[in-house]
Amino acid sequence: MDINSRNIVHVEIGDSRQVGRHSPKMEKHLIERGLNYLVNFSPFVVWEIISDAGKIIISLMRKFK
Repeated sequence: MDINSRNIVHVEIGDSRQVGRHSPKMEKHLIERGLNYLVNFSPFVVWEIISDAGKIIISLMRKFK
């Protein structure tokens, strides 16, 4: 979401079958896919990610520093 306009700028939708029906892997997969898009193909600056801070997500965030 863009803070200034309050518009949703990007949404990722996935199917749990893509990751063997494993919920933590699904969250990682969709966050990674969304960040790749936002970092490489959009004019937006990613300022904050809100998640449950699981180990998988924390390790993923180190990759995007």
